[in-house]
Amino acid sequence: MYLLLILLPALASLIVGILGRKIGKKGAQVITTSSIMISAIIAIIGLYEVGLKNSPISITIIKWLESESLIVNWGFIFDPLSISMCVVILSISALVHLYSIDYMSEDPHIQRFFSYLSLFTSFMLILVTSDNYLLMFIGWEGILKCLKWLDYSNLEYLSYERYEFYSNLLKRDSYLSITYFYYEMKLVS
Repeated sequence: MYLLLILLPALASLIVGILGRKIGKKGAQVITTSSIMISAIIAIIGLYEVGLKNSPISITIIKWLESESLIVNWGFIFDPLSISMCVVILSISALVHLYSIDYMSEDPHIQRFFSYLSLFTSFMLILVTSDNYLLMFIGWEGILKCLKWLDYSNLEYLSYERYEFYSNLLKRDSYLSITYFYYEMKLVS
């Protein structure tokens, strides 16, 4: 049930991204918005189970990297803090999706916009629920990439200043994250 929090927005983004022209504007809006709302309902149920009953859940999907002293799992932790952040993220994202249905109604690339918006929500959830720094880094970089795609989804408003801002932000945060991960590995070995 808890993996559906992350998988539903990602799956909706994938469906709308691939089949956007076939399902049309309304189909893209309905699929992405309903997946975010279902995830928000699951997060509220999870808040009751994990947050109020204080029973954290750790889910390991696969072992990603394995060395002598370093084991990095692809896994998620749902503790009271992360599940409460999931409720906040999904509630706000559901409202943004609902608002964007009317606000972006004249955009010719609305399917792409909703696909990127759902992917952005999925990466936010990966960032909040990840159980290691490498997966958190993937969530953070995915958020930055989706921000860039959302900004450039309408090519008429492409500006060099925004590109420079996001690319410098990406370079700086990538360098800081890799440096921090490097020093964490030195401490382990």
